[in-house]
Amino acid sequence: MYNSYDYYDYSDSYSAYDGAAVGTALGMGMLSFMIVYISLIAIAIAVSVVEIIAMWKMFRKAGRQGWEAIVPFYNMWTLFEISGYRGSNIFFMFIPYAGVIILLVFEIKAAISLSQKFHKSGGFAALLVLVPVVGYSILGFGKDEYDGKLGVQRDNNTSKEEVKDETETSNNFCTECGAKLRKNQKHCTKCGKDV
Repeated sequence: MYNSYDYYDYSDSYSAYDGAAVGTALGMGMLSFMIVYISLIAIAIAVSVVEIIAMWKMFRKAGRQGWEAIVPFYNMWTLFEISGYRGSNIFFMFIPYAGVIILLVFEIKAAISLSQKFHKSGGFAALLVLVPVVGYSILGFGKDEYDGKLGVQRDNNTSKEEVKDETETSNNFCTECGAKLRKNQKHCTKCGKDV
């Protein structure tokens, strides 16, 4: 008869089959983790590629070079410039702690100005800040035209002569869509064609 004071050896009940089951479960868990991790990386790369292409097209509409969207930090510099702010605002990110908040404020202000330059509302500026890949895609792939006279103009250090030179029109027209071109303009703001 077995009583509570007797010692029972549990080692006999643990078999090789149980060890294989535990190993299989751990292996399946690791495999599932790796699949999820690789899938997230693939999604992040795909979103980055779409965002770069959309920025490329948006920069072309604003009269800038498309390749400026590819270069890290410089694409943000260009984004500030086409929004009407100084590109050097990106250097605020290097200020410890407060720099991130200051840069976020400038990004919000630039998004508001950029949405105005593309004839969009303030709600669209929120989309540019919260989900930039969607906002840039709408601006880049859509039919919206860039108007540099709307939104925030250049900073106060710009002389009136420079602003006048930018807004002077010429007798040139785009060969693709027929839109009137500004003096020294390299790309059509309506269709993005090189002129």
